[in-house]
Amino acid sequence: MSGGEGRWLVITSSFPRHRRDLAGHFVRGWCQALVDCGQQVDVLCWRGPGAADYRISERLSVRFVPYAPPRAETLFFGAGAPENLAERPLRALLAVPAVGAMLSAAVQACRSTDYDGVVGHWLIPGGLVARATAAVTGLPSSVVGHSAGVQLLAGLPKPVAAPLGRWIVSAPTTVPTGPLQATLRQAVGRQRTANISVAPMGYEPAPPSQKPVGSDDALRLGFLGRLVPIKGLERVLQAVRRLRADGQNVQLQVVGDGPARGRWERLAGAGVEFCGPAFGHTKWAYLRSWDAAVIPSKRTETGRHEGLPVSLLEAASVGAIPLVSSVPGVHRWLAKPSRQVVDGHIDGWVEAIRWVASADHRLRRLTRRRVAAVAWPNYGPRWLEWLEQGGNILPRSAGENEVQQVTPRR
Repeated sequence: MSGGEGRWLVITSSFPRHRRDLAGHFVRGWCQALVDCGQQVDVLCWRGPGAADYRISERLSVRFVPYAPPRAETLFFGAGAPENLAERPLRALLAVPAVGAMLSAAVQACRSTDYDGVVGHWLIPGGLVARATAAVTGLPSSVVGHSAGVQLLAGLPKPVAAPLGRWIVSAPTTVPTGPLQATLRQAVGRQRTANISVAPMGYEPAPPSQKPVGSDDALRLGFLGRLVPIKGLERVLQAVRRLRADGQNVQLQVVGDGPARGRWERLAGAGVEFCGPAFGHTKWAYLRSWDAAVIPSKRTETGRHEGLPVSLLEAASVGAIPLVSSVPGVHRWLAKPSRQVVDGHIDGWVEAIRWVASADHRLRRLTRRRVAAVAWPNYGPRWLEWLEQGGNILPRSAGENEVQQVTPRR
């Protein structure tokens, strides 16, 4: 499958700045999957508060690229670029020096190191810079799309979005779900989208022999992720409050951190515990203890929605039943979509949580099987094949007999 050891330059706007940083963990997981396949990966990420270059291993390093005075570098990190721009639209002016600084750093890196290719995470700005770097250096480039970048591109004026998007998708490109693929096709013109394939991020399997946190007989719910408005956690907090008022012993653990934490802690009632960020064995212990993982994401007023959260895959892999709202395209990863996709309103969440309390335990085994195909040990080599050959990487999921074949143009 692989032609041997290679070296890749990855350009991203989100990557953990330290061991307890939640930002860009799925990008780090993607990079580590390549390293586990015998590759070397050098990451360039735009600088943000508290960022300092570091080496994860002999084969994986990250360098943070400055693009403004440190106190002014507020385009990325925190709540995330879309939220940062919504809060202060003038931050968009930082995009010009950010793209210029990253392009300069990437071209210099390519001229000093023998890379096999350049990869951009997010269509904009990482994918844009990856394509520009390839145009200057002659290296092959690939773009790994995520929801925010797709919707940022789609939200640009059509005379800008169409030509820019066609250039970005002119070589191998992925997005995590079918609905995001459809959004991107509409933005750039369907006749120019042969290179776009659907492939979610993978997840690192849980370590064995983990003891769960907690041992009471409550219905245990959990949330894992950044605490930002698009996650919509307030709906579940209100549903838990209502269920407990009706006498049901429901417990909710919130694992993560972010700018919305304070507001949500004030909204929470009894039975809700904010645990802060968790990693490694501690994170998996929480996940194993939950009957269900709540993913109450919502659409923003601009139509933005999430892609496929890695937390959904992680929770499902240890038998926690995902309950999801406003995340289009996740049905193929759910054991019983008709009950696991929630309408997003408080009544819908109350009904879904009550259903989990009576769900057949065999559903947990089916839930685990659904997501097994995208565990990194098996899934990482398919990404490497895609990088090297532009071949098919879309995995089979339970109950499917066909695999999408995408052959990007060279």
